[in-house]
Amino acid sequence: MPCPAGKFSGQRDIFSPLSFVETCLDCKPGQLCSNVSTVEPQLCRPGFFCPTVTEEVPCSPGDLCLAGAVQSVQCSTGHFCPSFTVNTTCEPGR
Repeated sequence: MPCPAGKFSGQRDIFSPLSFVETCLDCKPGQLCSNVSTVEPQLCRPGFFCPTVTEEVPCSPGDLCLAGAVQSVQCSTGHFCPSFTVNTTCEPGR
């Protein structure tokens, strides 16, 4: 039986007995294991956040979401986040 969503096997050979549920490992916060039979967890992508290990949510305008984020963070005062991944200082008067 393959690993369920939220867990990963760490085994590349899907036919190995080591890929059975007994050897499944938990994905950690900021990782994504949304598919059944995940071999290696993926880091939550820049511009997204992963509130759970099975869900990737797009960052909202005005927020910052770096790789591995478990929640979005509002851009700092005096800054903007044009790509959701860079906290850029505003020009004076803007």
